[in-house]
Amino acid sequence: MVAFKEKDLPSLQAMMKHIRETHDVDMIESFNQKCEQKLKLSDEPAILDNGIEIQRVEKTDDLVTDLGLQQCINIILGTSASRFSHILASRNSANVPPTVSDTALGISSGGPYVFPLATYGWIESKGMKMFFATIVPQSPASPTMSIINEMAVYNGSSMGNAMLNHEVFFNNQLTRTITQDLQVYANVFILSCIVELCPVA
Repeated sequence: MVAFKEKDLPSLQAMMKHIRETHDVDMIESFNQKCEQKLKLSDEPAILDNGIEIQRVEKTDDLVTDLGLQQCINIILGTSASRFSHILASRNSANVPPTVSDTALGISSGGPYVFPLATYGWIESKGMKMFFATIVPQSPASPTMSIINEMAVYNGSSMGNAMLNHEVFFNNQLTRTITQDLQVYANVFILSCIVELCPVA
């Protein structure tokens, strides 16, 4: 999870559009490297290639699910054409670690929030890595989106679809407040994840 200043939203949207249209994986990898830099050196500035400064980063390990791996196999074998296309996120009041049998997010305090990656983010791959990311909308119409502490990649827009991976940010969640004019959140959130498949002989 990455936080930026609200004023940087147009530039972030332009970055997302550029990646979707050109499949610029180098830009994604640079984005991820800058996030790692900010995570390790939180008091020092981390600036993206387009000049935007990262405000804060929180990272957690994700867990790929059995159902998600099976869907990857089905895509490779050609028995399914349903590719991973959405990030779903939520706010859960309990810290429930992910498991390989997960199919749904915890939604006890809000969600699921549905982010189609073809609209809000990117879906790219390079070698054995798959990259997914989305901008979380800025509207404060749903106050529960001030905190997001669970996310997952799905091959559709509902929790009835196949969950690829599950990430929980409970002890290290980012929070944001509404601006003084009550129009938007003061920070832009980007949810990003990398899934790396390691074949075993």
